[in-house]
Amino acid sequence: MKKEIFIKSSEIGIYYDSFLKETVILNSGKHNIPSGILPNIYPIELTNIKRNVQILTKDEKPISYGINYWYSVNPKTITEFNAEVGIDYVERFVLPKIYLEMRKSFRELDSVNIGIPEIEKEIESKLNNDVKFSEFIKTESIKFGKMETNKK
Repeated sequence: MKKEIFIKSSEIGIYYDSFLKETVILNSGKHNIPSGILPNIYPIELTNIKRNVQILTKDEKPISYGINYWYSVNPKTITEFNAEVGIDYVERFVLPKIYLEMRKSFRELDSVNIGIPEIEKEIESKLNNDVKFSEFIKTESIKFGKMETNKK
């Protein structure tokens, strides 16, 4: 039996067909896929992540920032990305890399010497120049600002 699904133009889908023994990529549009299959769906257009983070500076002072990160998933490497990273890519791949680069950058500076635009450029450059990361994720921009509060 088959079921019909729709992939938006801003997405790409992927699943493994055990009967055909192959990975199937679903571009935008309607697709008939085997029932019981839940394809992994990834955004391929510009996507935004917002998080709050507290980080230590060189002088051991904790500072807090809201992160506003714009990125896109590379559709050309979706098969490898899905196999190596998977659907939890934001929590398992993107955020750990951002946090690592933030720690490195902020740990080099005293709390009074922090230049946010310079750090944003530095981290953006590191993300785009990291061969493995940039193979899967294109960083558009990263900005630090006031921490976001939970709106209820």
